[in-house]
Amino acid sequence: MPTEPLSFRSVGHSYSGPAVFQEVSLSVAAGELVSILGASGSGKSTLLRAAAGFVTPTQGTVLINGAEVARDGQEKLPAEQRRVGMMFQDYALFPHLSVADNIGFGLHRATNATQRIHELLELIGLNGLGERRPGELSGGQQQRVALARALAPRPSLLLLDEPFANLDGPLRFQVGRQVVEILAREGVGGLLVTHDREEALGLSHRVAVLGATAPGPSTLLQIDAPEQVYNSPNSVTVAQLTGRVSVLQHSPQTCLLVRPEEASFVSADDGQARVTARRYCGGGWELEVETSQGSLLIDQGPENPPAVGARGEVQFQTERIAPNQPR
Repeated sequence: MPTEPLSFRSVGHSYSGPAVFQEVSLSVAAGELVSILGASGSGKSTLLRAAAGFVTPTQGTVLINGAEVARDGQEKLPAEQRRVGMMFQDYALFPHLSVADNIGFGLHRATNATQRIHELLELIGLNGLGERRPGELSGGQQQRVALARALAPRPSLLLLDEPFANLDGPLRFQVGRQVVEILAREGVGGLLVTHDREEALGLSHRVAVLGATAPGPSTLLQIDAPEQVYNSPNSVTVAQLTGRVSVLQHSPQTCLLVRPEEASFVSADDGQARVTARRYCGGGWELEVETSQGSLLIDQGPENPPAVGARGEVQFQTERIAPNQPR
């Protein structure tokens, strides 16, 4: 059985105070992209840095390619010996070097660097641009150069720290999809840190949701395929971190989780629900509706939207129950 490029086993970390996170266990397979999604301060970047070797977690074990690199606060293998690639938000390219020289910067000349650079230029779709400077390329092209540089030494693991944040809308997902395809082709495992839920859901093979359901350190709340964490979240916190959701009181012990696309508003003069706000979103309207169980958001079609103040009934396509949590 192939060795997993990365494995965290019951990992936790504290910066000389309360723990940032605890009991995090997850793995990344070859060719797989796993996203860490969580709120600010949940420990996403610290977890990534623990894999890179920039942070030594105070609890648990980190393994790269099956070998222990850190265990219970002790570093077993320093960062420079882990052979892990990294991509950052700011590209970190050398402006005075050519694209080819940027890609080959970390390669030893004895490793047939020229051939590897040509392979990577073809892989990222920049054949013929090797002599250009980074400043002559678009943002998406520069990010692909950064990817090629990270892959040049043939790492088994690539760590991505919000690398698409500087790219606009469609370009972000275009480059992101290219990265996913290249990782699969090269057989490289990827761990992506992001605060963008659409990016996590749209690009990843699996999404790891990091957070806390009560005051205290974060932990791994759920790790699953994107459609699973979105459609079957195991807690209110996971539901909120993975998309728009309304939390309605269902009973003293449980609540009803409703995605905006899972409900509709039907006008009726004697209805118990009332539209309190509406917003046009291009393909339709987002309604805010007050009900006896609480307020919820509803995605309504573009035709004949109810006016603010209109009364009616809410129809649910899905009833997703979760335990009540502190909010």
